[in-house]
Amino acid sequence: MPLEPNPEFDLVDFHLYWFGVVRLATLVRRLRRRDEETAGRLMDRYALERAPLRGPSTRPFFDPDLRARGWYTAPRDFVPRNAWFADPQTHDPDRLLAYLAAERGMLTPLPPGWKREPAEQRRGIGERTPDFDELLPLDAPPELGRQAIEAPVLRTLLRSLLPDPFHPMSPRVQQACSISYLGADRRTARTISIVPIALTHDSFRWAVHALGPDGPRDYVLHRLVGCEIVGKAPEVSAHPSWIEDGATVKLKPRDGLPHPERIVNQYGMTGGVLEVPMRPAFVVYFLKRHQLETDLIDLPGAPPDSTFDIPGREPHQQPLAIANPEEVRAWIPDGMRIPPRDV
Repeated sequence: MPLEPNPEFDLVDFHLYWFGVVRLATLVRRLRRRDEETAGRLMDRYALERAPLRGPSTRPFFDPDLRARGWYTAPRDFVPRNAWFADPQTHDPDRLLAYLAAERGMLTPLPPGWKREPAEQRRGIGERTPDFDELLPLDAPPELGRQAIEAPVLRTLLRSLLPDPFHPMSPRVQQACSISYLGADRRTARTISIVPIALTHDSFRWAVHALGPDGPRDYVLHRLVGCEIVGKAPEVSAHPSWIEDGATVKLKPRDGLPHPERIVNQYGMTGGVLEVPMRPAFVVYFLKRHQLETDLIDLPGAPPDSTFDIPGREPHQQPLAIANPEEVRAWIPDGMRIPPRDV
């Protein structure tokens, strides 16, 4: 029977499981303990309440010499036995890496003109002694700086998308907004009337998916320089672009791969095909993220069920291919096709 959650003990288990060490200085900083003495008493309670319930191979090993220096270690096969570890999501490798990246401010765009800190600073090496996990070499390509999202704009959008705070249990009433939008193809902002549907993220930036004068589209938050709620919007049923799982992109191993079965196994394909359901509004961003956009370049005279291979690209450089190109093309907005259609 897993032990009940204890946020303080769970943090200890987290560090012992992933890094093999937890330092008293880490507990002082992350649990806001007064000093290392009070953090040490926490570890004494941890050893009494949790360690005895483990078998010999899963019991933390608190070396007396290391413990005197404020270091608590665990063997490589240490496995927590509590409610924290019983939930697989809490010790999912991808979540851990995302946590480490967020702790160091990675994967976050910098405002224009700002420079990235040196890696040593990002790893916490500065005035204070770094936590043990901050010594891990970890980095990512730099994000491009871009104009900051305006806080008043985001606050207004949030209020347009949430229920009335004075009647929080009532159904949300769709609101119409007037936005000032500075598109990439314009010198000055233009005023547009929209009905916000949802905030979205395309793996690179935030946007609001909304019904505008030309139908549904995404308005990038970094390009909104003004927004105000102008009143209740006419009743709008769920737009086809926002139907959950309303579109399906089917993927297969690219022709020419010497061992396509490796791709089949890697992605868990059934019958050599992987079906990926999603909202139609996300299809074009899914293709961009997975470098499949160029497969659907519209060549003059090419049938709609055809795909395009970049000359000189080897199959292993992009081992996935689109198995239902005609269906997928139908979900790409005209203005986002290659080349774009007249809109």
